[in-house]
Amino acid sequence: MRGRAMHQPVATRQYGTPCWFTRAERFSPASVAGLVLWLAADDAASLFQSSGLDTPALVDGDPVGGWKNRGAGAYHALQGTADRRPLLRLNGVNGLPLVEFDGSDDYLAVTRMTGKFSDGLSYFMVLKFADGRPPGTRRPFGARTSFPIQSYFTATLPSSGSMVHATWIDAEYYEAPLLSLDDGETEWHLLATVMTRGGDLTSYVDGIETATVDMSASTWSSIASPVSESPFLGAENLVGSPTGAHSLRLAELLIYGTPLGGADREAIEQYLQTKYGLS
Repeated sequence: MRGRAMHQPVATRQYGTPCWFTRAERFSPASVAGLVLWLAADDAASLFQSSGLDTPALVDGDPVGGWKNRGAGAYHALQGTADRRPLLRLNGVNGLPLVEFDGSDDYLAVTRMTGKFSDGLSYFMVLKFADGRPPGTRRPFGARTSFPIQSYFTATLPSSGSMVHATWIDAEYYEAPLLSLDDGETEWHLLATVMTRGGDLTSYVDGIETATVDMSASTWSSIASPVSESPFLGAENLVGSPTGAHSLRLAELLIYGTPLGGADREAIEQYLQTKYGLS
């Protein structure tokens, strides 16, 4: 296996200068080119009780069977089975709503984003884990095929509590650490990952770079598969079936079909940190 050669965590800088709060009110993630998927729990118009996207989810405890994409294209997160739907919680992080996955069988399946990641990708998640470090491996987000192993998106949280973004490209494995959880830790975090075709896999937590892994030897052109562009939320999509469900609280998810440069990534991080009151 290739990869695993990681830089030490880099304490770059955190954000939040006084002038930013004025800019945050005007900034929209849609102003950054390449937005494919945007799920925001505080957008009442995007949450529905069923996968048919017909009955709005408005009341605390309503099931969420459809989470409509605010980005470009009909890449919605759906769940057709009633007892596998997560729940809407109105008073979440910083007083804003969230979607709650039970860690047993809840998940939402994102419609396959075919051909959107030919040069790389960037994604951002505002989330917390209800139980902190898990007793066994959990996979709160992602998708992969079985053979050859292919994946764009996989966030893996083993029993050690050291969550990583992992990717497989023609069974070549690369991972970059995202955060380490202690027993019972339930803090909110902003997690970000940038993957560049022919370049690096870099992860960020709360606006700080945590690791960079060299992926330049990967055969990126062959990564696409029937599954790898269709991540599950609340579990991982393993060849169409959920695995590693986790008790996830998710407030917002952004996926861009391009490796964002520093200025764009920082603008999105600042927007999310300000919106959700994250340091």
